[in-house]
This record gives sequence, structure tokens and C-alpha cells, in this order.
Amino acid sequence: DPERAAGDFFGFSVSIYGDVAIVGAVNADPGGLSHAGKAYIFRYNETNWVQEKILTASDKVAGDFFGYSVSIYGNVAIVGARYADPGGVSNAGKAYIFRYNGSNWVEEAILTASDKAADDYFGYSVSIYDNVAIVGASYADPGGLSLAGKAYIFRYNGSNWVEEAILTASDKAANDYFGWSVSIYGNVAIVGAWYADPGGLSNAGKA
Repeated sequence: DPERAAGDFFGFSVSIYGDVAIVGAVNADPGGLSHAGKAYIFRYNETNWVQEKILTASDKVAGDFFGYSVSIYGNVAIVGARYADPGGVSNAGKAYIFRYNGSNWVEEAILTASDKAADDYFGYSVSIYDNVAIVGASYADPGGLSLAGKAYIFRYNGSNWVEEAILTASDKAANDYFGWSVSIYGNVAIVGAWYADPGGLSNAGKA
């Protein structure tokens, strides 16, 4: 990458599917915007891995950390920006959907939580499979429980990405960080809560 610079943190997040890969560079400075962040698409042409596209947010702002989390499946990718400020809500977070149209990767949607709140860090984790995506907001406070965490399911209906569900743990507790990690495949999803205390074992973790 001729654009690479010291301190970009290329490789902070990665995902691969078939012959296409995405790499987050969360500290990159697109357009001189400090830590606005970038993500890079690479495609294998049967001989080499070639950089195909540098993704940035259409509404990029310094300090958003676009590329904090990434996931790719086929011709669709998702990039989390945990420090973004949707609607002026500080660090509520955003996630961005990009789709490959056969010649270019195009930003298709900007996802935010319907119940967004300051410092939720929506976009801390992301995963995508075909027309369904999951976004973790591990610092969210469901039911007023500080840092218990949430995750959000979005589904593409052919024209828009629509929030389908807000997931929380049935046994949620403060400081569990549910949503720290997420993964989705078809009609099943998994959410990690690494600070949860199963059987009273401090920070043993749950999923």
C-alpha cells in the first residue's frame, strides 16, 4: 500500500472469505483526519493478493476508528467505527456496509443502534453473513446495567439494512461486556461476554 504510514495499525482487525480479504487500519488518517481509519480489500488473482480498494467512511471524522472491527462474506463487507458519534451522540458508534458491484466496493449503508447512547461503542465487534449482520455494543447499559452489553441484528431486505433485533443476555449483569465479540452464520449467532462470572467465577466468561 503506497498510502501506508507509521502508526496506522494495519492488521488491527482482519476477515477473509474465499479469495477476498479485508484488513482494518484503525489509526489511519484518511484525508489527514487523525485516526478516522481505513479498511483495505485484497483479492487473490490465482497468483498474488492484490489490493483492490481502500475503504473509508463517507462521513468520516477524526477519531472515529473506522476499521476497529471488520467482517467480509462474498460481495459484502462490514466495518465498525466504535468511536463515531451518530446524531452527535458521543462514541455511540457506527458500522458501515459495503457491497462489491462487480467493479467497485460501494458504501451501501451506515448502521446505528435504534436506542443508541453515549459510549455504547456500537461497532466494537462485527460479523456478516450474506444478508444478515451482527454488531456488538459491549459498553451498552441494558436495563440500566452498566456495561452489561448488547448486540444488534440487521437484515438486508433487498433495498435497506433494517435492525431486526437487539440482543442481550438473559442473565445479564453489570460489567459483563456482552458484545465484545460476535459471529453470525445463517440463522445462528454467538456473542461473547468475556467479563461474565459463571458460577460466581470472576471473569471466567460466557458466550
